Amino acid sequence: MGRSDGQASRCAGALGLLVLATGCERFTHAGEYEVLYPEPFEGFCTACPEETGLRHAPCPVASSAADKPELFVYVWRYYELGFDPEAWQGPEADAFDLGFDLDCSSRQPTGRPALCQPRTLEDQSEGTPWIPLPHGIDNALAQRILGPLYLKAQALGQDAALDKGINESIAKGGSSVLIAVENWNGTPNDPKVTARIVSVAGISEANGGPPRWDGNDLWDALSDGADPESSFGAPGTTFKSNDAYVARGTLVLDLRSLGVADLTVVNNGARLDMPLHEFAVVGDITETELRNVSVVGKWSYADMKRTSSDMADFLAGCDPLKTAYLVSVFPDLMDTAPDVPLERGGSTNLPCDAMSIGYGGEAFRAKLGGFRPVSSLPSGCSP
Repeated sequence: MGRSDGQASRCAGALGLLVLATGCERFTHAGEYEVLYPEPFEGFCTACPEETGLRHAPCPVASSAADKPELFVYVWRYYELGFDPEAWQGPEADAFDLGFDLDCSSRQPTGRPALCQPRTLEDQSEGTPWIPLPHGIDNALAQRILGPLYLKAQALGQDAALDKGINESIAKGGSSVLIAVENWNGTPNDPKVTARIVSVAGISEANGGPPRWDGNDLWDALSDGADPESSFGAPGTTFKSNDAYVARGTLVLDLRSLGVADLTVVNNGARLDMPLHEFAVVGDITETELRNVSVVGKWSYADMKRTSSDMADFLAGCDPLKTAYLVSVFPDLMDTAPDVPLERGGSTNLPCDAMSIGYGGEAFRAKLGGFRPVSSLPSGCSP
């Protein structure tokens, strides 16, 4: 993210539609513009051209309000994986909001990849039919893997809610994710804040039971300790930016400059390491909650194939029967899931070598309890 001298920057206005709550202004479309700084802004909000119908994060808006002297900690209470296709299939499915435009294309009218060629199976089939997602959203994780898995499980009479076990574990004080924000003025507009996203090892022992979600729960961050650059003891992590911002009530944490972000998530002992490219986090923020969070990025085809068994364990929560089922159907789904190139600027005739990721959640105000090293995490499901 950088700023340079020049003319006024313009950014698309927010669309007031949400899958988890309504009435908030979050995503933007070209056509509604707002004058920002006297210099143009370059970042996640301007990564794609202002084409009608594409969804963008809002660009920063100037503010003179003073920063509040506190650390705002939010812990995820729910994961939203977007597994139910009925929530987002079809051109009018405006409620689907997990994801952003990563290839700067609306993919109309077929939904097929625009910057690379779909991968095929041995019989040259492309697996699950390509479906255009509204507003150019790129989310092959939901469309090409989680959606088909949901339908297959449903047809077999199995529990199809793939995020149910994850959320049940969090409700008991298990592993989650936190987002910490500092140097924020507490208003809907602050053009420069420090924000970070960190895995949570679990509820602190001193908390005395499962989370109450009243703003006072203590959670242990998965970190080696406090960041010496933080005035409020925020957990140290590479997944932070001093150039994050809040615009129109939306937090935008652009971490694409990291190159590869090695995220670690845990579900009932199952550990999944996801090296994500072009990583960004966007969500509607107030002083008490973060809603409609959307985490986006690209997962390389090679990395995805290497961790297929770990992903099966993670989604199954170490349930051996569910894991066996997932492992049996993953190969074909993963082989035809890639929909974007890992690197921009190559030939559009090459096979897609990355899958677009879009998942989300809702986070509520909490407190930082302590720190636990990454080595404290389970290495996988117990035999």
